[in-house]
Order: sequence, then structure tokens, then C-alpha cells
Amino acid sequence: PHTANHGMKSVFYENIIPSREEIEKTLRPALVTFGLQLKRDKKQEAFKERLFENEVAQVFSTWEARKRREEKILNDYRLLGSNTHFSSFEFPEEDYTDYLRRKTYLSGPIRRILNKLRLLKNRYGDDFRHEEGVLDLQEAIQVVASKSRRTDVFTQEELQTMVEAWVILVDTSRSLNFFTGEIRGIVLCLAEVANELFVDKTSWSILAFSNKFYVIKDFSEIYSNRVRARIGGLKHSGVTYLPDAITLSAEALKKRNEDSRVLVVVSDFFPSGYEDIEEELVEVVKKTERSGIGLIGVGVNSRAVKDYFRIHCIVENPYELMKKFAKAFIEYTSLM
Repeated sequence: PHTANHGMKSVFYENIIPSREEIEKTLRPALVTFGLQLKRDKKQEAFKERLFENEVAQVFSTWEARKRREEKILNDYRLLGSNTHFSSFEFPEEDYTDYLRRKTYLSGPIRRILNKLRLLKNRYGDDFRHEEGVLDLQEAIQVVASKSRRTDVFTQEELQTMVEAWVILVDTSRSLNFFTGEIRGIVLCLAEVANELFVDKTSWSILAFSNKFYVIKDFSEIYSNRVRARIGGLKHSGVTYLPDAITLSAEALKKRNEDSRVLVVVSDFFPSGYEDIEEELVEVVKKTERSGIGLIGVGVNSRAVKDYFRIHCIVENPYELMKKFAKAFIEYTSLM
């Protein structure tokens, strides 16, 4: 980690780095004092220069490759969203420090949501009993009491139901500006839970929107520190193109081959930005549901989610997310 320049330093107060000749002028008498000798090996120096050049070339090559991948991701979304109203397609700013700070505070809610969803997926699976995994104490007691020869008294933490793909869609419009911290916290909790639940780390993504469209984590990306930094850097501005965001996210989900595809929308559900946008949102939600994509709405301090989403929960902060989101997910699972 590093800090910005906060002023003059007490030790290294000069901005100009001494030249090689100046350093050697000081180094030579110092080596003589310690009985050492400064040797100049031209072959060794040439090797060091080539090594340095290779390292620099590798750094730039890695940076250019990452930029090409990111530009390809954005171009794919531009193509999918060619019929939407979004003014641009971008990656958000990055703030890894904010992410680390919030994760420290939210470790409890993250763990509770994760445990609840793991239990749900094992319980509602086709067969939640396994020959290995985590011991189910209640099941083991029943086997012993019945003197059964069964050994399938274990559950597994991985997904045991059908294979799923998730998109977490986040509203970063100006209407939620007063809840910036809550939005980041809610998204952080959902992202950490998804990362732990899904065996395939490329089966979920995080997208954000206002009148611009932001890619926080694409399906092709792993949950890296760069993605975490994007969560920490989320800022709120612009209007709320909610119908366009749902349409674009649904198109991205349609390209997935998983058995179940789920779109989790985090918003205040007050669309704005062009005429008849509320009616457009109603039609988009119906169209998305007809396409076989499950919708779960997370209303941030707003009951408007009830007007559009059948399966929903209303939360004011990340600490409420554990109980209410798990309940909404159980409702969604029961309807599948």
C-alpha cells in the first residue's frame, strides 16, 4: 500500500535522485573503510540492463493485454446494448481501500447470508445426503437411533441443485446518492456470497447503471482485487435507465448455458430519464420473466419494488440483507 504526497519528508527531502557518478563517489570511500572493493563487471552490467528491459517489456505487455481484454468486454456490451439509451459503457473507478474497510465491517452479515443459502441449497436439492462432506449431526443421530447401515449423513457446501448463473445489477443513479455507503455494502455482501457459493467463478457477474452502463465484473473475469476495487469505487450520478439495464443484463444472461439464470436487481425502483419509462419497465420485467430468467428485486429503502417485482425484499442497510434476501431467495426457489 502507498499514500499520497502529504508534504516534505523528514529523511528523503530532495526530489532529485543522485546520479550514478555521485553515488559511486560516496560509495567508494565507504567500501574502503569497510575493507571492500567496488568491482565493475561490464558483462554483469549488460546482463542487468537486459534483465531490466525484459521486466519493463513484460510489465507493459501485461498492461496492454489487460487493456485489450477490457476493451473487448466493453465492445461486447456496446453491441448488446445498441438499442438502449445508455450514453456510454465503462468500468467504474477503483478504490480498494474502501472495499477492505467495508468488508471488515460486514464480515458478519456475509457469513450469515452464506450459511443460510448453503443450507437452503442443500435442503432443496434433489438429494442433499452425501457420502462425504460436512457431518449433518441430526441426520447422523437418526441413523444411529434406527440402527441403519446408511453412511450418507453428510452435506456439501457447494451448490447441490441445478447449475445457476447470476447477474447482480446495481443502481448507481443520483436518486440513491444519499445511500452510497449502503449500496456498496449490499453489493459487497452479494458479491462475496456469490464468490463463495459458485464453484464456477465465471458463472456470475456484477453490472451497474445510471444513464451510463458500468461493468464491475464480467462473466469472463474472476473475482480479483481489481474487481473488488471497482466495488469500492462505485459513485452515484445521472438518471435511472432501469428498463434498459434489465434488458441488457437479460441479454447477457441469455448467452449462458446454465440450467437456471437469475437477475438480482438492487435499486430504489424509481426509473427516470425519458418519457413513459415506468410503462417500459413493466413491459421489460414481463418480457424478462417470459424468457425464463428469474428476477429478484432488492429495494433500497424503497417499497416501489413491489410495483414491478413479484419476488423482492426491502432493505435499508447490509445488515438487513441476510434475513430478507435469504427469504426472497427461498420464495424464488419454491417457484422454480
